Amino acid sequence: MGIRGDLKENYRSVSDFYLNDEQKKKLEEMGRFKGWILKTYWMLKGLFLELSHFRRLLFLFGALLLLTQFGFTSGDTGFSLDMRVLGGVLLIFLIMLELKDKKVAEKELDAGRAVQKKLMPPESPEVSG
Repeated sequence: MGIRGDLKENYRSVSDFYLNDEQKKKLEEMGRFKGWILKTYWMLKGLFLELSHFRRLLFLFGALLLLTQFGFTSGDTGFSLDMRVLGGVLLIFLIMLELKDKKVAEKELDAGRAVQKKLMPPESPEVSG
């Protein structure tokens, strides 16, 4: 499967995760463009609501900085700072936090699996009947 197939599969997976059955049904009943706009809105809203309050602020601030033409320039030193760069850094930091949480959860699940395996008897018991 190529990049295009991977993108389609991941997009479908994200859609299934963030959209409920009622929203999916509404999307089937409307036009392609309007459906795409509404689907994008619902998916971003679902993503936003899954974030903690601090991460929601981080997302909003990063997106705001990324989308605005705002910066600082110092004429004396030739220093300039485009705030879009800071917005991108904040969004990358948010992704790093989310990925860290995912990895911590995976490690916890692996530890739980290891405990369960140790509690299992070495051989299956024989049951009469």
